[in-house]
Amino acid sequence: QAGPALAPMGQSAELPNATLRTTSGTFVPMPMPEDSSAQRPRVQLQPTPALPAPRPRLGRPLLWGLASAAGLAIAASGLWMGASSAVPICERAVVNGALREVDGRIAGQLRLADTVREGAWVRAGDQIGVLRNTELDPFALKALEDRLRQNQARVLASESSQRQVQAQLDQVSRRLLEDPASPEAPALTRLRDEFSIRLAELASNLDDLRARGSDLERDAANEKRRLAELSEAVVTSPVDGMVWSLASTSEAHPAGKALATILDSSSLVIDAEVPADQRIAVGDPAQVQLGDGTYRAQVSAIDATTRLAKSLPASPNARRVLLTVENPRVLDRELARSARIAFVGPQPGFMAWLGLRLRF
Repeated sequence: QAGPALAPMGQSAELPNATLRTTSGTFVPMPMPEDSSAQRPRVQLQPTPALPAPRPRLGRPLLWGLASAAGLAIAASGLWMGASSAVPICERAVVNGALREVDGRIAGQLRLADTVREGAWVRAGDQIGVLRNTELDPFALKALEDRLRQNQARVLASESSQRQVQAQLDQVSRRLLEDPASPEAPALTRLRDEFSIRLAELASNLDDLRARGSDLERDAANEKRRLAELSEAVVTSPVDGMVWSLASTSEAHPAGKALATILDSSSLVIDAEVPADQRIAVGDPAQVQLGDGTYRAQVSAIDATTRLAKSLPASPNARRVLLTVENPRVLDRELARSARIAFVGPQPGFMAWLGLRLRF
């Protein structure tokens, strides 16, 4: 039993029992102050910071793998660049074609066929419309017809005179035959001669009138035909193609004016702009990508000045190149559609083949 512990002056306290283990292993009671724990300073232990884990050392196989991957990446990049330079790709290209104008043979107002409109496809010989001229002057025809009627009246009068003179000549000739020794024979002879001369004059005049009548009839027929041709003319397409533009149908047009413009389907080409320093020649093969299809083509013209339906904006340091597609029918109805061109060169090799597979 432990005794009382020391306490401040004037105070006493009953201390709780405690035990202390000795070196011999026995426990000895030992008094402890009740608030000794409160009087002793508290010590806060800081946690020991964790040391960084040691970095694993890269093994030699891993280093070799990384080096191989880097080498493959460099080789692939070089292969890509080589294949790309082996096959130049042109992104500025469109389907283009030549335009054919359809001129009006006569003056007049255009009436279109029911199926014809801008953008419609027509074949050579198809009717585009009818041109009608309602302002023709028939004065020349009327004048010819008046002259023809007057001439016909003269012919009738001359024929009547000819019959009269012929009758008189026949009468005088009979009297001379009946009595050639008659005292009136000399006078009848002179009269017969006068009638003969008159009859010859009338015959000659009648021939002239009839010839003039034939000329007037021919002139009148030609004028009628001319007026008929000028009053109405059928307008047809000269080629297969697309109706590009049409003239107004609300006004009259002079003769020779273009009434329609047809995009000639046989002239469809790929119109492209390539850098001026790109090496290219007429006849070089190429691949054309149009929509979902790829087609073989050939360079047909360089620095072309042909007037086509669509005009590409001029670019500095560029050349205009035209290409024809092996099967031109694939370009039908594709006017102004964008295209991509790969110039594979006259003798494409592996790099060109690879460039086509990678970029086209």
